[in-house]
Amino acid sequence: QAIYKGDDTSATVESNLLELSHSLLAQNSVSPFRSLREYLSEIQQESAAHYKQAIAACVLAVSQQFCGQGIILNFAPEIFSQTGAFEDESALGTTLIIGLVKFLVTVIVILKVDVIGRRTLLLSGVGLIVASQFLLALAFGFTNENGDPRAYVAFVGTIGVAIGYAASFGPLTWLLVSEMFETRFRGRALGVSTVVTYTCAFVVSYTFLSGQKVLGRSGPFVLYTLVTLISLFFFVVAIPDMDGKTPHAIEEAMDNMWLWKYMRSTPSANTTTTPPSLTIQNSRNNSYSSTRSNDFGALT
Repeated sequence: QAIYKGDDTSATVESNLLELSHSLLAQNSVSPFRSLREYLSEIQQESAAHYKQAIAACVLAVSQQFCGQGIILNFAPEIFSQTGAFEDESALGTTLIIGLVKFLVTVIVILKVDVIGRRTLLLSGVGLIVASQFLLALAFGFTNENGDPRAYVAFVGTIGVAIGYAASFGPLTWLLVSEMFETRFRGRALGVSTVVTYTCAFVVSYTFLSGQKVLGRSGPFVLYTLVTLISLFFFVVAIPDMDGKTPHAIEEAMDNMWLWKYMRSTPSANTTTTPPSLTIQNSRNNSYSSTRSNDFGALT
């Protein structure tokens, strides 16, 4: 089942077998004592061959944390105490509610992801995060006559961020990254994405309270809104629907997205050569066609 990818042609099965064998040979030939320079050089070559997927994976990893969802969960008691409408015990209870909501929405998404569609879930979830972070920015940017933020607007915003994240970045980031890359690149792609997302999580968590002191209580939420809005635009113009597609089919679908068409239309893009991934695929197809022709000639 790992080899069969839904196409009933022998050419596709042969190509998948060849891809799997190359992946196994590459893994067996890797020395555990390789230098860091060799490893980084290999990653650079793979990124050049799959630059669209590499850019998309990095944007997903960065946006996953800079959408501000970690702040909502980690600093929920602090956020609600700033509103002045919740006591410490109530603030802790609302944190538990947020965690429960994220869990339930994540379960629903896992069960229905193939029915609803990855792109639909990603765009709707990220759009909900943008709207919810905007509500949080308003809640902490405008005060009532008592000088406190509008508490219930902030509560709705936090719940909205939790639901949007659980419907998009939470379950889909790792799924999309794994589906975009072929087998022999998938492990490294997931590893690099993990390093990027945890680095961003550290930066976001470390700068939240200090950011409020420098930019005001609404400042970090305005920043999260802008970053998530930019990422939403990127997803609209760069990431296609990946439901039931092989990595090669996903790459072809990405070629038809507006952003990658625009990049190819620039003067610098016109002088580039054929991407290595397409060259490898074409050589495989030519090798398979030659083998089939020789077999036919031997039979005749």
